[in-house]
Amino acid sequence: MSASLTYSLSSPEVWSVRYADLFDHTKGVNHLAVVGGHSMDMFGSAVGHFTEISATLATRIPRITLQETGEQITVTSPDQIAAVGLLESGAAASVHIMTGGPRGEGFLIEVHGRAGRLVLDSADDSLVGPEFTLSFSGGTGGTVVLPVPDRYVPMPSDAPPAVRNVRQVYRNLAAGIPTEPDFLTAVRTHRLIDAIKRSATTGERQHLG
Repeated sequence: MSASLTYSLSSPEVWSVRYADLFDHTKGVNHLAVVGGHSMDMFGSAVGHFTEISATLATRIPRITLQETGEQITVTSPDQIAAVGLLESGAAASVHIMTGGPRGEGFLIEVHGRAGRLVLDSADDSLVGPEFTLSFSGGTGGTVVLPVPDRYVPMPSDAPPAVRNVRQVYRNLAAGIPTEPDFLTAVRTHRLIDAIKRSATTGERQHLG
């Protein structure tokens, strides 16, 4: 019936100069492209991709300081990304990606259906390697944590998630197993990012093929 993604990332007030491009909207490495791209790609892989979307972009932290020089630079890239629309299934969906502040909570994905609600929650605000907990609630039965089947847990299980994930990618490549994401995944993600920019600029709903 519906799905939502929120992702919050803690953001310091002082940054190394090597991150300066992150705050320039003309560069390809801002929060919309990096944080938004990774987050929405994961969201789409789980629940289906947007076919139409309306978006708002806002910059709530106007200046940051460069650590090496003490220089303050003006932030022109968005730190608040909010979007609503419809998925391929027809389900309503929303996304809110927020950065800034002393603490981030990471990912929270909720999927609502007639049979109940699924919630995927991350243990921290790591973008690429958090630990996830999946829970289900339906009717009056309370909330139940769903264990991840062993076949979906890359080995060794005691290594950090990012290490396990990269190891599994190399194992798949060595075995000739097709891997995701691929180039087409990148194209789809950037088309979504472009649609969000157009919607935020024009105020018009965007349709994705």
